[in-house]
Amino acid sequence: MNISNYRELWEEVCFILSENMDPKIDEKHFEEKVLRAIEKLGWREYRNEIRRQPMFRFGTKDSLIPDLVIYGLKNQALIIIEVERPSEDLSKAESCGQLKSYMRQTKIDFGILMGGEIRIYYDGRLNPQKAEPLLLDKIPLDKNSKAGWNFVEIFTKDNFLAQKYVTYLEKEINNRDRAFNRLRDELLSDATREKIIQFLKNEYADFDDDVFSLAMDRIKIDLMEKHKPKLPDATKLKKTETPIIGPSPVGETHSGKTYTLEQLEKMTLGEDERPCNLEIRGQKFVVKNWNQLIGKFVNWLLMNNLLTFNDTPIFNHAQKDEYFINTQPRHKAIGKDGKWDKIGSFYIDTKYDAEGHKKNIIHTLRHLGVRDARIKITFI
Repeated sequence: MNISNYRELWEEVCFILSENMDPKIDEKHFEEKVLRAIEKLGWREYRNEIRRQPMFRFGTKDSLIPDLVIYGLKNQALIIIEVERPSEDLSKAESCGQLKSYMRQTKIDFGILMGGEIRIYYDGRLNPQKAEPLLLDKIPLDKNSKAGWNFVEIFTKDNFLAQKYVTYLEKEINNRDRAFNRLRDELLSDATREKIIQFLKNEYADFDDDVFSLAMDRIKIDLMEKHKPKLPDATKLKKTETPIIGPSPVGETHSGKTYTLEQLEKMTLGEDERPCNLEIRGQKFVVKNWNQLIGKFVNWLLMNNLLTFNDTPIFNHAQKDEYFINTQPRHKAIGKDGKWDKIGSFYIDTKYDAEGHKKNIIHTLRHLGVRDARIKITFI
C-alpha cells in the first residue's frame, strides 16, 4: 500500500466509528462497529484472528475477559482491544485502567482503547516506564488526522506481523524522551521558580507585600531533580563506620552486605564494587567477579527454560545498537566492540562495569518477563 491507500482506509475507519453512527450508541453495538473497523485492517473474525471476550485463566480460579483480542501466528495474542461508548471520557482512570491491567497480566505488548478517540498503549521490552503500560498516542476520529494514517499503516495485518511498528515505537519513545527533557528543564528553571512565587503571592493576596516579602526571605523554594543515592566510597569512611558496599578499608575486614536487586536498582554502584555471592530463588552461587556472576545468571535462565533462541538478541540496558545476549558474538551496529563469553549456545558481552552489569540483569529480566527471580547479591 502507498500513503493514499492508508488515507482512504483511515477515512473508512472514521466513517464506521464516527460519521455513520448514532451518537447515543451503546457499548455493545459500538463494539460491533469496532470489530468491523478492525476487519478493514486485514484481520478476520472468521479466521479466528479476532476473538470476542476470550478468557485468560490465571491459576485455578482467576481469569479475565477482554472485549476483543487480535491473534497472530501460532495462536499468539498480539493486541488487546477494550471498547468504551463514544460518549465516555477516555482520560478517566477507570476507562484506561482495565486495559492497562489486562496488558500487564497477560503480557500482551499492545493495547487499544476505542471510544470517541483511539488510544494506543504499549508494554513490551522497549517500554521506558516501569509502573504501567506507556500511552503512545491519542488519535481523534478525524479523517484528516496524520496520526490516523499512521495508525492504519502500523496495525494493518501484514505490516504488523512484519513488525514494521518497531520504527514507530522508537520514534514515539524518543519523542517522549525529548519532551520529558524539555519539561524537566522548564520545571527546574528560574522562570518556573518565579511563577511559583507569583502564584503564592496571588494566593495570599490578603497579606501586605512587605509581610509576604519578609516571609519569602525566610523560605527557600527549589525544584530539584531526584538522583539515585550513590553508595559511599569505603576508602572515605571513618574507621568507626561500616561500609555499605565495596572493598574493605586497609587493616579492616567485614563480612559484606547483601542486597536485593530491587534495592540495588535504587543505588549507583562504583566501578570497583565486587560481588562474592549470587542468590536466585534461593539457589546460591559463589562468584569472584561480575563476569562469573553474569555467567551464573545466564546459565540459570537457560536451565530454567527462561531464555530461548526466540528471545534473542537481547539489547543491553541502553537498548540502542549493542546486544547483551546474542546467538553470535556481534552487536547490531557492526564495529562496536564487545568482550564475549559463551554460555551454552549464547554469547554474552561482559565488558561492563558494576553499574552496567546490574542494569543489564534488570533489563534482561524485564525483557523476558521474569518478575519473581528474587535475586540477591552479596559484596566483598
